[in-house]
Amino acid sequence: MTGCLQRVYRYEVYNPNTKTLRKSLALQKSRIETDEKIAHRTDVENIVASELERARWFSGLEEDSEKRRERREAKLINGELKMANEEFIKIRRAQHKGNC
Repeated sequence: MTGCLQRVYRYEVYNPNTKTLRKSLALQKSRIETDEKIAHRTDVENIVASELERARWFSGLEEDSEKRRERREAKLINGELKMANEEFIKIRRAQHKGNC
């Protein structure tokens, strides 16, 4: 017997009403089961909350990574466009010199 059950049992032995003892033990058992269910549900909710927080964090990381990639690609594209425009200008100048 656990500590609480022993105390209840000792108390009930002095009042040897077995129905009262059974009721008392049944009530105590149901309270313990209820407490265990509540503790389990609380643990599950805490796990779900932490997983949700982790998912949000990963989502934020992915979004930041995507933004950085887009900026890097935009910078690359702008660099390529700038070089292409410079080449285009050189070609036009060469054509213009050839016509004159």
